[in-house]
Amino acid sequence: MDGIHKVVESLRKAMIEADKLTLLNLVADELSYGHASGTIEDKTSFISSIITGNNKYKAIEVSGETVKIVDDVGIVRHRFKAEVLINGKPFSADINVMQVWQRQQDEWKLLARQAFKV
Repeated sequence: MDGIHKVVESLRKAMIEADKLTLLNLVADELSYGHASGTIEDKTSFISSIITGNNKYKAIEVSGETVKIVDDVGIVRHRFKAEVLINGKPFSADINVMQVWQRQQDEWKLLARQAFKV
């Protein structure tokens, strides 16, 4: 399970740092990234929104993480608190998240993520 914890933390840091290379390496080509607002992004739009600064994460705090591994799939649930600028406007998020990670060629890749209100 340490591998899952490490990639979840790497994703958190990459989102704050707008680290395109790390995001590209962590996210599956088939990504379905669901926001609590109902917006769904694919890999390209998820990474683009972070890199262009449309979603500029100032801080992200993850707590209460649980992990379940089933074969080559990891299911991660946690609380996600963030300070973000959305199109330049400050926004605070306090949501719950479920992430689905898949082992692809011996590396964990984020396959799906869905956020929902606390």
